Amino acid sequence: MVRFLIKLVLLLALSLGLYAFGMGYLPERLVYPGFVWIGLLVASVTAILHIGLLRRANDSKAFIRYYMGSTALKLLVYLFTVVVFAAANRTMAIPFALGFLFFYVVFTVFEVAESYEAFGIKK
Repeated sequence: MVRFLIKLVLLLALSLGLYAFGMGYLPERLVYPGFVWIGLLVASVTAILHIGLLRRANDSKAFIRYYMGSTALKLLVYLFTVVVFAAANRTMAIPFALGFLFFYVVFTVFEVAESYEAFGIKK
């Protein structure tokens, strides 16, 4: 678990740095200045869900139910977050959604790769 958290923190730092670097090359209207909070939110959710997976690793039925349920819940929470933000702050809706998409993709790829490794799933 400690190894996973170290990788997660390193990925968070790398993705935040990459986003900050990309801010200089993207039009200002597409960049969300509060991107750090998005990265922290997605990284936190990833850590919490991974801990839940580890707790259910020995029971395949519970593991699958938890993985499918937590993935569905995560998507709904993320969608709700983006929609509520967009409704409350229309001028920053597109930059926020694009930033959220960036962090979502980065951390989803990481989560799937770590799950394959941690649970011995053959590629």
